[in-house]
Amino acid sequence: MKKRKLTIAVLMMLATASTMNAQNVNANGNAEQIPLTWSERPPINTGTPFPKAPMLIPSVYLNGYTLFVDDRLTGYTLELYQDDELAYQHFILDGECSIELPSSLSGEYTIRFINEDGNAFIGVIIL
Repeated sequence: MKKRKLTIAVLMMLATASTMNAQNVNANGNAEQIPLTWSERPPINTGTPFPKAPMLIPSVYLNGYTLFVDDRLTGYTLELYQDDELAYQHFILDGECSIELPSSLSGEYTIRFINEDGNAFIGVIIL
């Protein structure tokens, strides 16, 4: 019975923490959340695969030319593509929660947050 109560308490704390994280990212209330999907790079070795836990999609918001990013994206590279050409690139540093995009960008872009392993979160934004 104690294990069950402890499990419920931990789950409630995790749910609260993820809600608070999203609220911190979208502090101004005017930002629009960018729906992202996860793209996993194919494994290099072909040995017996171990089952993986599903990747938790980070919260990313756009307000004008400002991106508000989740701290889980530290160490990722932000890339914006238009017509399959790289238009903008930025490495996300530790503690960086907002990124000001150049105002010269205009139109629809594929946004990609990619890590050194080649795994990426991908979405679409309109500037």
